Amino acid sequence: MSDDATLSLKKYGVWLYQNVILFAPGTDELGGDLSPEAIAEFVDHGGNVLVAGSPNAGDAIRDLAAEFGVELDDPNSVVIDHLNYDVLGDSGKVDK
Repeated sequence: MSDDATLSLKKYGVWLYQNVILFAPGTDELGGDLSPEAIAEFVDHGGNVLVAGSPNAGDAIRDLAAEFGVELDDPNSVVIDHLNYDVLGDSGKVDK
């Protein structure tokens, strides 16, 4: 579980893992010693991270993305491209 109080990336100053997979897009808070800052430190020391997101990403994923310079849009927002759209399935006239 992503909010498990025993989660940790290092013990006695030694990294426990080389790779971390974080598939908890709706999580608002990570447990144990996990934090966006701890995960960024893990990456800075050569670790690899694979993170899953979603249109309704929780605060933990948003904060982690921000730690790496990625800003996630507000939940349920959309991007509209008026120049490059599916000409067969869309008229290109969007008034949102």
